Amino acid sequence: MLIGMEACAGAHYLARALRDQGHDARLVPAQYVKPYVKTTRTTTWTRKRLRKPCSGRRCVSCRSRTTSRLDLQALHRVRDRWVARRTAVMNQIRGFLLERGMAIRKGPSYLVTQLQVILTEGDSSFSGRLLHLIRELKHEMGRARKEDRGSQKSVLSSPASRRRMMAAIA
Repeated sequence: MLIGMEACAGAHYLARALRDQGHDARLVPAQYVKPYVKTTRTTTWTRKRLRKPCSGRRCVSCRSRTTSRLDLQALHRVRDRWVARRTAVMNQIRGFLLERGMAIRKGPSYLVTQLQVILTEGDSSFSGRLLHLIRELKHEMGRARKEDRGSQKSVLSSPASRRRMMAAIA
């Protein structure tokens, strides 16, 4: 039996489950489904109209993603969040230091070098409370960098991932 559905987050799982049961499950990209849907509700009329993009000879369908591909995609999303968190922490530290008259160049290496100097030598313009906050933020930045490096190693262990990364660089 032909089953067509819009490709969305849960559809990949459902397509694999339906194929295991012997059905012909096709995932149709959202841009090809949208012209056939007129309301926000799924009605019998909508289902009848959706038969057209699914059953034709020129059916535009996409493959359902494998679990390994979904795992890799999740890893990339989490890595993006870690990188964003690390960048946010670095910018916050730079902002605190700028409020005290210390402008630091862009880049994590410059910030880490300056933080080592500030935290070891101290400065009269920094209160004990601010120094404590900066230490905590530095530890958070280190944890985020460590998590990011771990995710990079697991991404690079996948041959398909390495090919995609090399294609993006070229």
